[in-house]
Amino acid sequence: AAGSVALVPLHASEVAAALAEHRIDAAAVIAAPSAKSAARVVQAVEAASPGRGATIVAIPDGEAIVQRLPELQAVTIAAGTFGGRPKRPDDEVKTVGASYRLMARSSLARDTAASVTQHLFELRSRLAAMVPTANLMKAPDFDSAAEATSARLPIHPGAVDYYEREQQTFLQRYEDWVYLVAFFGGGLGSAVAWLGQRLAREQRARIDAVLDRLLAILIEARATQDPAALEALAVEIDGLVIDVVRHARANDTDARTMSALILAVDAARAAVADCRRDGAPVRERSGRVLSWHPASGT
Repeated sequence: AAGSVALVPLHASEVAAALAEHRIDAAAVIAAPSAKSAARVVQAVEAASPGRGATIVAIPDGEAIVQRLPELQAVTIAAGTFGGRPKRPDDEVKTVGASYRLMARSSLARDTAASVTQHLFELRSRLAAMVPTANLMKAPDFDSAAEATSARLPIHPGAVDYYEREQQTFLQRYEDWVYLVAFFGGGLGSAVAWLGQRLAREQRARIDAVLDRLLAILIEARATQDPAALEALAVEIDGLVIDVVRHARANDTDARTMSALILAVDAARAAVADCRRDGAPVRERSGRVLSWHPASGT
């Protein structure tokens, strides 16, 4: 219909024949102006035109088009982009083109986005060896971080950090966590220290109780020569020794405490043994008691 435009998809190799057969009136290419595919289309148009020339059509209202279609971008084709004598084009031409963008989830961490962006630019020369268009990679145009992150196609805050050289250090990135760990860690450390002291006091209290009882047995043994009482004290000393040995195997006990326990056990046993010997009855060979004087031992 008059005033309408029909789009005919073509390969670059088909452009010259389509123009010669009047199947198309003009050719449009979606590519970077410096890309080889764009140059091949221009050459094909020139080969099919009678005057061996091509007119590059400008789109002066490209900015308005970009406002309606943010996935596009304004493009300026510099004079002489396609070479030739005279140069093609002879003056810069404003048009529109497609923008290729690396997209990421909005939930992606800022430091991750910044690192990916940094690596892309640092490895651009190596990427260009495989994908030549990598040489055309550049930072988006924006005047402020607020403008970049609020655009119709927003730039990730992490990429903005890299572009503005505001990448955070480890401490800046995790300073809140470091503060919380230091704050609560100090309290937790104090609690653990208090619990350790409490357990140490309980362990020491148990050992002190054994020491006190051994000293009391020492006094009791010296105050009696009753064989039954002395036998009970000897059995109790054995029980205390068993308890102390089990405690020492299960817990760390310092050398001074163990030395005091050994001295107390030896003194208590010696006292019981002395009192048994001093209070032992004298018997005939038949086994009958002749006399017993606890004070003199006769």
